[in-house]
Amino acid sequence: MVILSVGQRPAQGASELMAMLGIEQNSWGFGQIEPFSLTRTRQSGILLGGSYAGLKDIGDSVTQASAAALNASRAIHSAGGSLALETPPVSPTDDVVR
Repeated sequence: MVILSVGQRPAQGASELMAMLGIEQNSWGFGQIEPFSLTRTRQSGILLGGSYAGLKDIGDSVTQASAAALNASRAIHSAGGSLALETPPVSPTDDVVR
């Protein structure tokens, strides 16, 4: 049996960014996510995705990115925001026929 393994570690500056944002690190130095969640951290409104939360393959990264996008959308809408573009007010038209 042959096993090929490639090591992965957190990006440079990741620990400083996590300290600035108040995100806990797991034992490997990646961002700590809440139990039973793919994206949530203990900091409200901060979601982790992809390899920032730990070692993942491409499929898991895509799944986690989708979960992060959904949770971000929920946070925006629960705060009263909207992702829809605002329509400009309709101005009355001038009657140029007369």
